[in-house]
Amino acid sequence: MRTLLCICCLVMLHHNSNAQWIQTTGPECGFAYDFETVGQYIFVSSEGNGVFRSSNGGNTWTNVSIGLPKSSIQNLAVIGTTIFAGTIDGVYKSDNNGINWIPANSGISGISIISFATDGADLYAGSEGYGIFVTDDNGITWTQKIMALVTLHKRNRD
Repeated sequence: MRTLLCICCLVMLHHNSNAQWIQTTGPECGFAYDFETVGQYIFVSSEGNGVFRSSNGGNTWTNVSIGLPKSSIQNLAVIGTTIFAGTIDGVYKSDNNGINWIPANSGISGISIISFATDGADLYAGSEGYGIFVTDDNGITWTQKIMALVTLHKRNRD
């Protein structure tokens, strides 16, 4: 039994050692923050250069940032075929694979969005200093769920 277990482990190790990363040709966007997929498309958000899209596994990239602010696109999220972009100016969304973006900021305009999480049709947006917001209508309205979390520091008694 021990011999069979050793043989299985060697086969699995040999199989896993063949896995490799392959460098793509871009995009040339500086710092890449986040990746998401919608159908055949891969999207990447960037620092100051908008959103890029690839339809061929990363071989070529196209900037698809019409309607987005020039600020950093800090994160992306997908619900169905709608892609959301979190920026320092709020949330933007695209229903046409990134060709055009529109604000989805009702209630959170001007708030820096630093993270997203999805739960079915609900999209949660974590903000910088304003707490957590949720939308259940594809970004039309947002409701604050949690006020800003307070960071506690242990005080030294020296």
